[in-house]
Amino acid sequence: MSISLVPARMVWFCPNCSLEWSYPVKYCTNCRKETGKKDSSRYVVVGFTQISIPSPKNETVPYYVVLLEGDSGGRILKKTFKEPRLGDEFREVLSGGRTLVSVSRVKYDISGSVAKVLNLLGDVKINETQKVLIKPNLSFPANASSGVVTNPLVVEGVIEYLLSNGARREDILVGDSCAIGFDMNSILRKSGLGEVCERMGVEFIDLEECGTVLREIEISGEKFRIEFADEVFKRDLIVNLPVVKTHFQAGVSLALKNMKGCAKSQSKKYMHRFGLQKAIAYMNLLLPKYVTVADGTVGLEGFGPSVLGRPADLGLIFAGKDPVALDLTVCRLLGLESTEYMRLASRIGVGNGDLDSVSVVGEEYQAVTRRLERPAQEFSPTERIRVIDGNGCSGCSNNLWVALSRLPKDTGSLEAEVVFGSYFGPDRLDSLKLKFAVGDCAIVRMREIGLEGQGISGCPPETEAILRRLSEWYFHRRGHVAGTWSTNSLLRHPL
Repeated sequence: MSISLVPARMVWFCPNCSLEWSYPVKYCTNCRKETGKKDSSRYVVVGFTQISIPSPKNETVPYYVVLLEGDSGGRILKKTFKEPRLGDEFREVLSGGRTLVSVSRVKYDISGSVAKVLNLLGDVKINETQKVLIKPNLSFPANASSGVVTNPLVVEGVIEYLLSNGARREDILVGDSCAIGFDMNSILRKSGLGEVCERMGVEFIDLEECGTVLREIEISGEKFRIEFADEVFKRDLIVNLPVVKTHFQAGVSLALKNMKGCAKSQSKKYMHRFGLQKAIAYMNLLLPKYVTVADGTVGLEGFGPSVLGRPADLGLIFAGKDPVALDLTVCRLLGLESTEYMRLASRIGVGNGDLDSVSVVGEEYQAVTRRLERPAQEFSPTERIRVIDGNGCSGCSNNLWVALSRLPKDTGSLEAEVVFGSYFGPDRLDSLKLKFAVGDCAIVRMREIGLEGQGISGCPPETEAILRRLSEWYFHRRGHVAGTWSTNSLLRHPL
């Protein structure tokens, strides 16, 4: 990878008093006139210091903190691992003919960082005749600080960029579909995105409520069929806004994975039955081309993609026109393994998987690296309850996680197994433990392989229904010794 060193910082200035600020100031503190903003394309080193003591998020030492002065005024600080000299220049340098992934640090001005990463791509064409779809991640009800949903300020920054480059407000549409079993209106309220769309005067649409377009493909003799929201194919430009987060099934959720929100709910379930990794790659081959602005202001690590993950304060925004190159680059920067769907997407022509031919522009590579915690292969918030993932969809999985997190963490001597999805066999289950099949897929599969247990029906079952059944088991059976139970005697709600 070749690196271009470009600080992404805006200067706020008063045209009347000539005062300047390195952080957002809407009105001059002296004369109260509205301020303007300016950026620089060339910066000169006017001072620096070497740091030799590690600190959180700055574990690798030594590094340098340089003081840069821009050609449009203003001074900023920048971290670098290259030994600087007074008078050294930092300027925008694009590598022609190479795949670009741009990255910007975010401090105060998210909109400025969004504009920076998009400008660095060089040829994102916008005009007043284009109809634009902005596709954030709104899978679950959560606020922006959680790392679960796209930061609404990133969405606002993209809207501002589009408007300033010629797009018409009435031609901009923000749209997504939520995870199965959740309500989009509650997500819009919780995330704050509904308020942003209203304030910016752009329409939001639930893609689940759009018309349907069927697309299909055959690869290596295998047929793949998927239904998309038709609005996706009516747009001239799609701007994909994923959150940088881990995912217990997919491994990582970035550009390629986030486009799953364009699929209808029944197709989302089908993707899990088909095989999620393959389905993500094939899906992207059937979608129109799109530009990605990945929200790393606050990411998610550990057991993502929802509430059981932990917010990761990254303070970064990424962009790219090639989703495969972007996903692989972000994985390398954050110490995550590339996923099967990323490698498959590269092989079938979705994008460029050769990182040696990718240029990272905007920030020095070493200066933005950080290791995110990966999702555990097996996880349960409650001790002695083992969860078996049979490639179930997000509806069952997330309702199950929420229900389990409400149970006492320590169930004493009680032990059980909870399974969801349909891809599992007897070899993955313990014959001596009570089994709960969560969701219709798991119930059908348990019957197919001849195993007994308790079924919690629904597609997906409600969180309260799961919690009610597990609580009943916990409170009524506490004190029994695992291994002495008669499974048949416990089948109050048999499969």
